[in-house]
Amino acid sequence: MENLKSNPYFLGITAAIVMFVSLNFLKSILVNRREKFKHDVLAIYVLSHTTTLFMLVSSLYVGFQFLPQHKIYTTLSWRIFFAALMIQFGIWGSFAIKKRMQLAFSRRYKRDPASASSINILELMLKVSFLSLLILFTLHNMGIQVATMITGLGVGGIAIALAIQNILGDLFSSLSIILDKPFVVGDFIIIDEWMGEVEYIGLKTTRIRSLHGEQIIISNSDLLRSRIRNMKRMHERRNSLQFALPHESSHQRIKQVVEIITAVVSSKNEVRFERCHYYKVTPTALEIEVVYFILSNNHQLHMDLQQTILLEIHQIFHEEGVIYASPTQKMHLLNKVPLEQQGSAQIQS
Repeated sequence: MENLKSNPYFLGITAAIVMFVSLNFLKSILVNRREKFKHDVLAIYVLSHTTTLFMLVSSLYVGFQFLPQHKIYTTLSWRIFFAALMIQFGIWGSFAIKKRMQLAFSRRYKRDPASASSINILELMLKVSFLSLLILFTLHNMGIQVATMITGLGVGGIAIALAIQNILGDLFSSLSIILDKPFVVGDFIIIDEWMGEVEYIGLKTTRIRSLHGEQIIISNSDLLRSRIRNMKRMHERRNSLQFALPHESSHQRIKQVVEIITAVVSSKNEVRFERCHYYKVTPTALEIEVVYFILSNNHQLHMDLQQTILLEIHQIFHEEGVIYASPTQKMHLLNKVPLEQQGSAQIQS
């Protein structure tokens, strides 16, 4: 029995089995804790996703340390263990990024539900960057000349970048949209002659649902080169109305109209009155302008209040006998002698 206990192969197998059982036991504890508590710390969530392959390779590597060492086998076992470790780090990192993005999504959703969907793009880019670094680090540990490989990839990357520069432009534009946030999903925007609600922000294109119902698809680079008007971020809406009176209107009538319009607009709680002036004389009318602000960015409320104001003003105008100016022009004809009569008059003289 003593000979068996001193046998390095027996010690190596025993150590590997004990290590494997211990790692599985620790993982089960972490999994149970993760399922029991809804808001676990990030480390518990990440470590509970340890793979069986990594635990097996780690156990075999620990057991191998009790065996007679040979330089070739030692180097080979270390590289296998390191590769398994890097794969596990990649899995841990992916789950860590995913968990952090989920937490950011939940917090952002409470404040701004429309902007949370852009986190998916940022999560993808973080995972690709993290896994790329792990691959380079693993290749360097394996004895591969990473610097030469990076140089070759750099030359090839330049050629590829020139070939797909439009796609890369849209990709970086999407990143700019995510970070700078000129708009988010759910915003109503106006781009040149197009307008609609943002439905989706992708890696290459942004999709907008227009007022007519069709979907407008615009590349991200073209979108950022345009002048974007974000209507949802208005704190209030400015509106102006013009009223035209005929030239025959008296001085008192003009003052009365200004007072009527001012009283009607100022009486609305959702409105901030700015001004009302008799401001222009045109060939067809005397024009009065009123300017006010709707204390909301709601377009439906804006139209309802405008209709209410116009109806009240029209009713008071009708009761007071105020007449709107008609867009007409008067033509005055001069009584001139016809050309035929002018010619006969000259002959007679």
